[in-house]
Amino acid sequence: MRISAIVAAVPLLLGAALADPTPRIDPQQLVSEVVANEEQAAKNDNTNWMYVAQVTQKGRVETRRVVECQDGDVSRLVAIDGKPLTPDEQRKEDERISKVVNDQDQLAKQRKNSQEDARKAREMLQMIKDAFLFKFDGREGRFIRLKFEPNPKFDPPNREARVLHAMAGVMLVDGKEKRLAALQGRMVNDVEFGAGILGHLYKGGTFALKRAEVAPGHWESTLVDVHLNGKALLFKSINEQQHEVRSNFKQVPDSEDARAAAQEVERNADWATLRVASAGAAQ
Repeated sequence: MRISAIVAAVPLLLGAALADPTPRIDPQQLVSEVVANEEQAAKNDNTNWMYVAQVTQKGRVETRRVVECQDGDVSRLVAIDGKPLTPDEQRKEDERISKVVNDQDQLAKQRKNSQEDARKAREMLQMIKDAFLFKFDGREGRFIRLKFEPNPKFDPPNREARVLHAMAGVMLVDGKEKRLAALQGRMVNDVEFGAGILGHLYKGGTFALKRAEVAPGHWESTLVDVHLNGKALLFKSINEQQHEVRSNFKQVPDSEDARAAAQEVERNADWATLRVASAGAAQ
């Protein structure tokens, strides 16, 4: 090829590059990197947070102030269906929290349940890269959008994995940080445990998770939305029908125990503050 022809082709090549700015992505490799980053963060990040949670279950909306601590989460109910608690409801909530933080058996059970849920979550996260086949589906601002469907070659080792493997949907990945930003799935197959005696979930159920970087390098869940058809206890802290929005994250000391967390949650249970936070969380 003559030099003149090469020079003439340069603008065309540059134009093609500008028209397709998306770098070539290996979806499976990207997911493997995301999983590795999330595992590393779970191992090294022991930060505890205080936040506002709005939980919708059975047509009732509860607004709670939650404080994480080494004994698990301590939460205080501050509103029901957008209305602050009555004096009698506040008294009952005081009694409930006092009973929890002074009951060593209850705290031990809570720690055990929390650790068990965390273990299951880590195992399911690790399985994602093998349980699904991913393909690039475009971008949403800073996020890379990946579609996923069950990998027919994956053999689920437990019932949580069987439910996971029965889903198809979309994953959003932060392209720069390579962290999980969102996961939205729908069950495309029925799942039964013990021929249906121990539990069953039917196709059509949905699961959605959204996460945000609440501080540099710290990613937390801001939405957990579960609508599964059937019955199968998978996590102690998540029900088959649940919608929870979390907002207003604030870091608290890592060394706090349940009693200190209870004091923290009481100091920050001001309704006027929570009303603003709740309005933002609901949007």
